Amino acid sequence: MVNLFEQGFLLGFGCFGSLFLFVLIMKHFSIKHPLSIGMMYGLGAQALGTAKAFQIGEKEGTTSSVCYILTAILTVIWALILTPFIHTLNV
Repeated sequence: MVNLFEQGFLLGFGCFGSLFLFVLIMKHFSIKHPLSIGMMYGLGAQALGTAKAFQIGEKEGTTSSVCYILTAILTVIWALILTPFIHTLNV
């Protein structure tokens, strides 16, 4: 079970990342390709990042949405694969 501190940390990092950190990363590494920008926002800041990516442009927002959805699907698949293994550890 995730405690309140961890939830707040994740929410805060998502907000901070999508609003401030990604802009600095894009300028520092001079990232200009729309697909790269969309992937960065979608994978790094999830839903809030996707909203920000749609503010930048349609291609960025669409790429962000696709990456966000694919990450969610892969997480479910990995959880289903790893659950029996984790139960055998008796942690």
